[in-house]
Amino acid sequence: MYAWKVHADLGLALCRFDGQLTASVGRRAFIDHVENSSFDPSHRLLWDIRAAEVIADFSSIFGAVQTLAAVFQRLPQDCQAVFLVETGMQYGMARMLEQILDFASPIRARVVTSPAEAARALNLSEPVMAALLDQAAGTAGREGPLQG
Repeated sequence: MYAWKVHADLGLALCRFDGQLTASVGRRAFIDHVENSSFDPSHRLLWDIRAAEVIADFSSIFGAVQTLAAVFQRLPQDCQAVFLVETGMQYGMARMLEQILDFASPIRARVVTSPAEAARALNLSEPVMAALLDQAAGTAGREGPLQG
Protein backbone atom coordinates (compact mmCIF):
# COMPACT_ATOMS: atom_id res chain seq x y z
CA MET A 1 0.00 0.00 0.00
CA TYR A 2 1.06 3.58 -0.52
CA ALA A 3 -0.24 7.09 -0.12
CA TRP A 4 1.02 10.32 -1.67
CA LYS A 5 0.81 13.74 -0.05
CA VAL A 6 1.86 16.88 -1.90
CA HIS A 7 3.29 19.71 0.17
CA ALA A 8 3.32 22.48 -2.44
CA ASP A 9 4.50 25.05 0.10
CA LEU A 10 7.66 22.97 0.58
CA GLY A 11 8.05 21.90 -3.05
CA LEU A 12 7.78 18.29 -1.93
CA ALA A 13 5.77 15.18 -2.77
CA LEU A 14 5.94 12.47 -0.10
CA CYS A 15 4.97 8.85 -0.68
CA ARG A 16 4.72 6.50 2.29
CA PHE A 17 4.72 2.77 1.69
CA ASP A 18 3.58 0.01 4.02
CA GLY A 19 2.92 -3.68 3.50
CA GLN A 20 4.61 -5.40 0.58
CA LEU A 21 6.55 -3.17 -1.79
CA THR A 22 7.28 -4.80 -5.13
CA ALA A 23 8.75 -3.18 -8.23
CA SER A 24 5.28 -3.11 -9.81
CA VAL A 25 3.79 -1.37 -6.73
CA GLY A 26 6.57 1.24 -6.82
CA ARG A 27 6.01 1.72 -10.55
CA ARG A 28 2.25 2.17 -10.04
CA ALA A 29 2.82 4.65 -7.20
CA PHE A 30 5.13 6.74 -9.39
CA ILE A 31 2.67 6.73 -12.30
CA ASP A 32 -0.18 7.72 -9.94
CA HIS A 33 1.89 10.68 -8.81
CA VAL A 34 2.82 11.89 -12.29
CA GLU A 35 -0.70 11.43 -13.69
CA ASN A 36 -2.37 13.29 -10.81
CA SER A 37 -3.67 16.80 -11.48
CA SER A 38 -1.60 18.17 -8.57
CA PHE A 39 1.64 16.88 -10.12
CA ASP A 40 4.35 19.54 -10.29
CA PRO A 41 7.60 18.43 -11.94
CA SER A 42 9.58 20.89 -9.85
CA HIS A 43 8.67 19.12 -6.59
CA ARG A 44 11.28 17.01 -4.89
CA LEU A 45 10.30 13.43 -4.04
CA LEU A 46 10.51 11.69 -0.67
CA TRP A 47 9.73 7.98 -0.54
CA ASP A 48 9.36 6.68 3.00
CA ILE A 49 9.69 2.90 2.76
CA ARG A 50 10.53 2.19 6.41
CA ALA A 51 7.20 0.43 7.04
CA ALA A 52 7.37 -1.68 3.87
CA GLU A 53 8.54 -5.20 3.26
CA VAL A 54 10.57 -4.91 0.06
CA ILE A 55 10.10 -7.85 -2.29
CA ALA A 56 12.15 -7.16 -5.40
CA ASP A 57 15.29 -8.08 -7.26
CA PHE A 58 17.47 -6.43 -9.88
CA SER A 59 15.48 -7.79 -12.83
CA SER A 60 12.10 -6.61 -11.52
CA ILE A 61 13.43 -3.17 -10.57
CA PHE A 62 15.27 -2.69 -13.86
CA GLY A 63 12.23 -3.85 -15.85
CA ALA A 64 9.88 -1.52 -13.99
CA VAL A 65 12.17 1.47 -14.51
CA GLN A 66 12.55 0.70 -18.23
CA THR A 67 8.77 0.86 -18.71
CA LEU A 68 8.72 4.42 -17.33
CA ALA A 69 10.76 6.06 -20.10
CA ALA A 70 7.81 8.11 -21.40
CA VAL A 71 6.84 9.16 -17.87
CA PHE A 72 10.39 10.33 -17.13
CA GLN A 73 10.10 12.84 -19.99
CA ARG A 74 7.73 14.86 -17.77
CA LEU A 75 10.49 15.40 -15.19
CA PRO A 76 13.24 18.01 -15.19
CA GLN A 77 16.87 16.98 -15.44
CA ASP A 78 18.32 16.23 -12.03
CA CYS A 79 14.94 15.68 -10.35
CA GLN A 80 15.76 15.22 -6.65
CA ALA A 81 14.48 12.15 -4.81
CA VAL A 82 15.23 10.77 -1.36
CA PHE A 83 14.50 7.20 -0.24
CA LEU A 84 14.13 6.92 3.55
CA VAL A 85 14.90 3.36 4.68
CA GLU A 86 15.39 1.53 7.95
CA THR A 87 16.50 -2.07 7.29
CA GLY A 88 19.45 -3.52 5.44
CA MET A 89 17.15 -5.10 2.86
CA GLN A 90 15.42 -1.77 2.20
CA TYR A 91 18.80 -0.07 1.95
CA GLY A 92 20.15 -2.59 -0.55
CA MET A 93 17.07 -2.45 -2.79
CA ALA A 94 16.92 1.36 -2.64
CA ARG A 95 20.61 1.61 -3.57
CA MET A 96 19.98 -0.71 -6.50
CA LEU A 97 17.07 1.49 -7.60
CA GLU A 98 19.22 4.58 -7.13
CA GLN A 99 21.85 3.21 -9.53
CA ILE A 100 19.27 2.18 -12.13
CA LEU A 101 17.52 5.55 -11.95
CA ASP A 102 20.85 7.36 -12.29
CA PHE A 103 21.49 5.41 -15.49
CA ALA A 104 18.00 5.44 -17.03
CA SER A 105 16.18 8.56 -15.82
CA PRO A 106 16.52 12.23 -14.86
CA ILE A 107 15.94 11.29 -11.19
CA ARG A 108 18.93 11.79 -8.91
CA ALA A 109 18.15 9.75 -5.84
CA ARG A 110 19.80 9.50 -2.47
CA VAL A 111 19.25 6.74 0.06
CA VAL A 112 19.15 7.83 3.71
CA THR A 113 18.64 5.92 6.93
CA SER A 114 17.20 8.53 9.29
CA PRO A 115 14.67 11.34 9.25
CA ALA A 116 17.45 13.77 10.18
CA GLU A 117 19.47 12.70 7.15
CA ALA A 118 16.35 13.03 4.94
CA ALA A 119 15.78 16.53 6.31
CA ARG A 120 19.34 17.55 5.46
CA ALA A 121 19.13 16.00 1.97
CA LEU A 122 15.93 17.95 1.24
CA ASN A 123 17.05 21.15 2.97
CA LEU A 124 14.27 20.96 5.56
CA SER A 125 14.44 21.40 9.31
CA GLU A 126 14.25 18.28 11.45
CA PRO A 127 11.00 19.42 13.14
CA VAL A 128 9.38 19.95 9.73
CA MET A 129 10.54 16.51 8.56
CA ALA A 130 9.22 14.89 11.76
CA ALA A 131 5.83 16.54 11.26
CA LEU A 132 5.65 15.44 7.62
CA LEU A 133 6.50 11.84 8.50
CA ASP A 134 4.04 11.78 11.40
CA GLN A 135 1.30 13.06 9.14
CA ALA A 136 2.19 10.50 6.44
CA ALA A 137 2.07 7.68 9.00
CA GLY A 138 -1.59 8.55 9.50
CA THR A 139 -2.28 7.58 5.87
CA ALA A 140 -1.16 3.96 6.35
CA GLY A 141 -3.32 1.42 4.61
CA ARG A 142 -4.68 3.83 2.00
CA GLU A 143 -3.56 3.53 -1.58
CA GLY A 144 -3.55 5.76 -4.54
CA PRO A 145 -4.76 9.29 -4.93
CA LEU A 146 -2.71 12.22 -3.87
CA GLN A 147 -3.94 14.27 -1.02
CA GLY A 148 -3.53 18.03 -1.47
